[in-house]
Amino acid sequence: MQKEFTSLLNRVKLYSKNISQKKLQIVYEFAFTAHENDKRLSGEGVIVHLLETAKILSTLKVDEDTLCAALLHEIPQYTKYTVQDIEKKFGRNIALLVSAFEKIGAVKAVRAKDELELDTLRKMFLVMAKDLRVVLIKLADRLHNLQTLTYLSPAKQKKIARETMDIFVPIASRLGVYSLRSTLEDLCFKYINEREYKNIQDQLKTLGKKRKHTIDEMTKIVEEFLKQQGLEGTVSGRFKNTFSIYKKLKTKGKTSIDDIQDIFALRIILKSKIGEHGTEDISDLYKLIGHIHNKWKPLPGRFKDYVGFPKPNGYKSLHTTIIGLAPHSYKEPVEIQIRSENMHEEAEYGIASHWLYKESKGSSATAKQHAQIEWLKSLENLSNSSDDDEVMHNLKFDLFQDRIFVLTPKGEVKDLPKGATPIDFAYSVHSDLGDKCVMVKISGCIVPLNYQLRNGEVIEIITRQDSSPKLEWLSFVKTQNARYKIKNHFKDFIDKPDENEKKPERKIVRQQRFVPVKKTSELYKKVIVGGEKNLPVKFARCCAPSFKHKIGGYVTRGSSVTIHKKDCKLFKNSDVKRHISADWY
Repeated sequence: MQKEFTSLLNRVKLYSKNISQKKLQIVYEFAFTAHENDKRLSGEGVIVHLLETAKILSTLKVDEDTLCAALLHEIPQYTKYTVQDIEKKFGRNIALLVSAFEKIGAVKAVRAKDELELDTLRKMFLVMAKDLRVVLIKLADRLHNLQTLTYLSPAKQKKIARETMDIFVPIASRLGVYSLRSTLEDLCFKYINEREYKNIQDQLKTLGKKRKHTIDEMTKIVEEFLKQQGLEGTVSGRFKNTFSIYKKLKTKGKTSIDDIQDIFALRIILKSKIGEHGTEDISDLYKLIGHIHNKWKPLPGRFKDYVGFPKPNGYKSLHTTIIGLAPHSYKEPVEIQIRSENMHEEAEYGIASHWLYKESKGSSATAKQHAQIEWLKSLENLSNSSDDDEVMHNLKFDLFQDRIFVLTPKGEVKDLPKGATPIDFAYSVHSDLGDKCVMVKISGCIVPLNYQLRNGEVIEIITRQDSSPKLEWLSFVKTQNARYKIKNHFKDFIDKPDENEKKPERKIVRQQRFVPVKKTSELYKKVIVGGEKNLPVKFARCCAPSFKHKIGGYVTRGSSVTIHKKDCKLFKNSDVKRHISADWY
């Protein structure tokens, strides 16, 4: 294993001098010892998976804490050591990353019913992670798992591949980490639709043999053209990845890759230049596109300016399609992409390229970072914060401050408003679960029914068959769904004639005296209980509340509400758990 670890160290040396080789060695040795007897289905030790995950992350040029967390990410789940042990040994920052990874691992991303549920699940991962580095660790972890899927049953292979395609590929795309996205896509496609995957792979091999010389010749022609224009840069040719070709064929209703034109592209990467004001000078990009259009005929409608108008996730590049470059078929269209070195790094590594691991040249956000910030805000259409430092501080983001994402014990995700309670959660799962809720456990601990749920918590609802909703729940639930179902439970009781109207004699309940009030009276019409109108109420004779008084409600054993003055002694001395908000309107 030391050889593989040395390979990781060599990769890290290539992009950073600030990452401590000694610390990585200590973390590796700890992980190796902790997992010494742990094997995967492939027969390889778990430490191999951890090293491969860290190697994948090193291609994204991640920081020291991320690499350490990658080497430790399975410790709490599979060894005797806890997150607390990791914090004592390696510090709070690494422990937080490992802990967050463990939490998002609790989400069982089963095949969702529709796109809305899938989007909720994607947001759930982003929210639970808090730190984008955790998402990158998860993507790298998943990528290596896909690379070793052959050791699982066909059913499990397809399930994991489908889950990855539905959840992790879109996340990689949103983060702009295309170097991972395309690899994940092709690996998933291989297991989801093996026949189509093999068909396209075979066609690409045949085409590759035919086109290799053509691509080489075009590359040389464009390289020479760059020199003639006095521009410094590199040129490379590439075929599109297998899954993207499949999508193009499906869209066009074709089966042969000969039927689609932009099967490959030439990419020109110009040396980055910094302008007078410290921003990137992009003038050479536009000069080059002009020269190319003068030299070769551009296809109408195929020029895309993603430099002046970047994609929502910050992707920047100039795209055009020309005719006349292909040496053996001058009518064949050729796609050309033009970008700077910085733009290329962003296109490959996305948000990772400048948020996580740059050896900073200053704390202010660049124009590229602004684009990423705006994209992140757009995930929930949040545009009320213009403070970039607030968004970028410690790589954390609270983009979903108005929403929380919590889990059922089976791993199903529920999307609720901030401040939601276990009762809101119970009703979001099923009406009966809400109606019969008597107790709630979170992480094995009992919490009050009005407890405010937090992101990532696993909620266990305990029910009793003879239980029913309580009116006081209306004073703390946050969702309209819960309010409607609670109120609806009392609808029949509310709509029936009040028995007190037939029998106006006084009633004594727990030493409190009540005055019957007809539903037609002004007092009855103007009272709001728990934010709701037309609920069953009685008025306490002990304090005779009226419009001029501040009032509160007391829920009786029969689930009606008695209205008192707020300063009534009997009310103040009654069971606070049975109090419910009340007011006039």
